[in-house]
Amino acid sequence: MKRRLLIMRHAKSSWNNEDLSDHQRPLNKRGRKDATRMGEELVALDLVPEIIISSDSQRTTETYSLLVEALGESIPEIDTTRAFYGGNADDISDALDDVSDHISTIMVLGHNPGWTQAVGYFSDEYVEMTTANIAVLECDAETWAKASARGKFTLKSVLRPKELD
Repeated sequence: MKRRLLIMRHAKSSWNNEDLSDHQRPLNKRGRKDATRMGEELVALDLVPEIIISSDSQRTTETYSLLVEALGESIPEIDTTRAFYGGNADDISDALDDVSDHISTIMVLGHNPGWTQAVGYFSDEYVEMTTANIAVLECDAETWAKASARGKFTLKSVLRPKELD
C-alpha cells in the first residue's frame, strides 16, 4: 500500500508576550495566514490527511485549527501528544506504530529542530523545516510499523507558504 507521511512544522509564532511560556506561545498574523494557505494547498494537491498527530502546544493547536478550517468537509481525525513538543523521528515512529494500517495519509505537526531531523531520518534527505513547511514523503509498505524505519520514504516535495504567492 502506498503510504504518505506529511511532516509539518507549526506556522510562525508570536514572541510579543514575554509572560507566556514557550509552550503557550500563539501564532502571529503571518502564521495565521500561512496555516490557512497551507490547508488550501493540501486540498488543491489532493493531499488531505486522514489523521493529524500534533504537539499539544498553543501554536501547533492553532496551526491545526486554521489548517482544518481550510480543508472544508475533509476534516481529519486529530490526536495531540505532549511527546511531539520537543519531539523527533523516534517519537514520530512510535506514533506511526500505533496507527491503523488502513490509513494511507498521516500528517505529523510539530517543532524544530526535531522535524528537520525527522525528514532526514525518514527520507535520507536534508530539508530545513521553516515555519508552516510541509514535507511530503511517500513509500510502499504493508504497515505503518514497517514504513516508520529509517530511509523508507522518498521525499516527493516540500510545500512552503512563501512559494505559494
